[in-house]
Amino acid sequence: MSLPEEKRELKPEQAAAAYTLDRHVSVTAGPGSGKTTVLVERYLHILRQNKNLQIDQIVAITFTNRAATEMRERLRKDLDRILQNCEGEERARWMRYKRTLDGAIINTIHGFCARLLREFPVESRVDPQFLLLDAHDAAILLEAAVEETLTEFISKGRPLTSQIALGFGRRKLAEALVQLYWNIRGQGLRLSVDVRLEELEQRGLIAISEKFDAEHKRLFTFTLSLDHELVTLRAAVRGKSIQIERPAVKRGGKDPKAAEVATQAVYMEGKSLTARVYDRAKLEAGNLMAGPAIVMEMDSTSVILPDHRGHVDPHGNILIYPDSHPAVK
Repeated sequence: MSLPEEKRELKPEQAAAAYTLDRHVSVTAGPGSGKTTVLVERYLHILRQNKNLQIDQIVAITFTNRAATEMRERLRKDLDRILQNCEGEERARWMRYKRTLDGAIINTIHGFCARLLREFPVESRVDPQFLLLDAHDAAILLEAAVEETLTEFISKGRPLTSQIALGFGRRKLAEALVQLYWNIRGQGLRLSVDVRLEELEQRGLIAISEKFDAEHKRLFTFTLSLDHELVTLRAAVRGKSIQIERPAVKRGGKDPKAAEVATQAVYMEGKSLTARVYDRAKLEAGNLMAGPAIVMEMDSTSVILPDHRGHVDPHGNILIYPDSHPAVK
């Protein structure tokens, strides 16, 4: 005898993400919205729908080790809950899942890749006794690499490197290079080069690689003796620019009284004042609005401070100047 395992109560959008297995699903959600809950329920639903599946045949990737640990613990609790509500063969199946949970592939991308490499050391040609590099050791190796490169450049008589090290100080130069590395690594440096169609037709991809090398040398004073990888090739078509005529608004006088719709009590510059409120659609070219004033329209509000004036130009733009500016005389 067996009893059906109960599903967790989820919101409609959460249920769609958890229970849709016939196609790929991408979920975008903010902190605290229940992403881990959905992921755990999706994991359990895969086990419900595939009774012959082993738990180590499911891969769950998280961003941090903490998230992986949390997901594993939640799965353990949910498996306990399921075991309380089933009997017979179903209970034996879910008990097997619980016993093998420690071997489940619930890990960060680093942990998953490390596991994969250790399982196939011959194919990957990697020593299975390798260790993942932590942040502290990575920083030490980076500093050592920078020092080694500086030494090599200076010993080979690169005058520009020697001049910078002498004027800036070798220690400060090394620290700056380390910081530059982290900045570029975090931002993702992208070099773009322009190549004409005629150049591609005549010289092929060599035209791109040579221009890339030239731009890299201009920026960093050296080129890379490595194979080039073409990541993005974008075609741009250039034509004549379109002349767009700016519409002119109706010409009026300086007095904006016709556009005034109300007055409003405001607090500006430490004082309680009364501001005139104008409808932007009723303003005319040449109108001059003295502050404090508020100009209203459907999707925005413009505020004119005391001792300032808003001048409506021929195209309806509001140019705000101090009272002392020649434009408001």
